[in-house]
Amino acid sequence: MMNRELAIDRSKQLSRENNKSYFVIHSPETFQDTLNNKGYQVLDKDELDNQLALGHLSKDKIIFSIEF
Repeated sequence: MMNRELAIDRSKQLSRENNKSYFVIHSPETFQDTLNNKGYQVLDKDELDNQLALGHLSKDKIIFSIEF
């Protein structure tokens, strides 16, 4: 898991490289992740749609998006 700043930077980099939309999701696995500013991941639109459809994520977990 990444921290918030790293995840946002990574989503921007991936978007530039792949010309795709990317989303930063806050999904800490433990309370300690929350305290340590960890628990962020980068998903592309297909992955995000899949996780939302399966009910593993909710839209309120999206903290940043860069859309193409």
